[in-house]
Amino acid sequence: MNSQNSIRSDQWRKHLATWGNRLAANIEIAERGRARQATTKPGAHVVCAVEDFETIGEAVRQRLSKSFTVTYSCLWTQYENLGGDPAVEICPIFRSFHDKEPNDGYRLISVASCAGSVVPLRAMIVHMALEERFSRFHSIDVICPSAPRNALDSLRRELPDLLGPLVTWSNFVPYPVLDVSGYGSLLGGDTPSDLVGLGDPKDREYFTPAEIQRRIDLRPRRRRPPPTSDHDPQTPKF
Repeated sequence: MNSQNSIRSDQWRKHLATWGNRLAANIEIAERGRARQATTKPGAHVVCAVEDFETIGEAVRQRLSKSFTVTYSCLWTQYENLGGDPAVEICPIFRSFHDKEPNDGYRLISVASCAGSVVPLRAMIVHMALEERFSRFHSIDVICPSAPRNALDSLRRELPDLLGPLVTWSNFVPYPVLDVSGYGSLLGGDTPSDLVGLGDPKDREYFTPAEIQRRIDLRPRRRRPPPTSDHDPQTPKF
């Protein structure tokens, strides 16, 4: 990144911290209006891509932790527009970190800093519900402060029939035109990955947020079984 982008990166982080806190507050309000009998804290499972984990994802988790039991997933997505008319968009997920699924009745919250296409959001939600088999959520909340005007309807159409009706989307600022980066003019030709220093695909692929690395390091390691004594360990035995 050059110095100009570094300044914009600082502004970007502040912008996302403000919006993450504000939109998470809307979910707190919605939860207070939902009829509940349990006396324990409600659950919220926050899902975001790696470039958003330490910015808007962190702001959302911190805000919700005041009134929810918060767990999370971090996904390394790989969005690509293959072109064509209509456009063919793909977004495979090639790496992930997941907390254990919460108990019944939690909110599945999909967080993105900026959506030029709803395909990455669709990929995250489908991955959680169909591939990771998270199934005990009662709603799917999207937190994304900037997206195309028709984003909510587009996302619902893109999702399987059982998931689309569960989606609600907090307030967002709509923009009518995407620039060459595939995002709105707010980013000035950059992507969210560029603005957090992960513009190189290899850097992004191998980057692990500090909080996740700490969690990985704390997980118990599987002990290797002792070597058998009926053959020389230097000699392969088939």
